[in-house]
Amino acid sequence: MNKDDIEVSLVSTNLATPITRKINVVEVGTTSTGHYIKAKFGGSDSAIYQLIVRSRTYGNFDTTGKTLTTIGKVTDYNPKSGSVHGGTLITIDGYHFSDDY
Repeated sequence: MNKDDIEVSLVSTNLATPITRKINVVEVGTTSTGHYIKAKFGGSDSAIYQLIVRSRTYGNFDTTGKTLTTIGKVTDYNPKSGSVHGGTLITIDGYHFSDDY
């Protein structure tokens, strides 16, 4: 298998309107203990997601019981007020923010 043959996605299981996110497959390989798929997840809304892995050649992989829980949390923000005309730079502190722009 090669990385172009593999599709990885996440589907939320606990939201009123399900969210589906495609995951970028970076690498597919083999180690002494088995095969692996390395993927980069860009983030999503806080939820519990079911993992779906599919090979264009071999079909779906069994991912029963494999989930990803994402939780974003804002702990503080500053300044607490600004101009009514806008333009105030706000710093937001929290957990699980991405460094990607």
